[in-house]
Amino acid sequence: MLKQVKLKMKKYFLIVVSVILFGGQLMAQGDGPRTFLLAPKGLWGVNPKATFLSQNFLPSGDILIKDADINVNVVPTTVFHTFSLGGRFAQAMVMINPGVAKR
Repeated sequence: MLKQVKLKMKKYFLIVVSVILFGGQLMAQGDGPRTFLLAPKGLWGVNPKATFLSQNFLPSGDILIKDADINVNVVPTTVFHTFSLGGRFAQAMVMINPGVAKR
């Protein structure tokens, strides 16, 4: 019985891998290739995003802590520069996260 189950699992695994590898063009959810537009070469930029919250969830927003009051005051800032390596698009990013998260 166990041998038959293992044989079936192996068969299904091979079928799934074959469909993934040889399925042609695969589509996924999302906005497509325009979600990350390439910037011109030599561009510098700063992208600050202020986050000021007072809640009873963790800052990631996924775990509720009963009777908690979490204060999050963070300004994550990204500095980026675009350039080319061998004629291909490249981008360097540095992110700093100044701020405080207190309970």
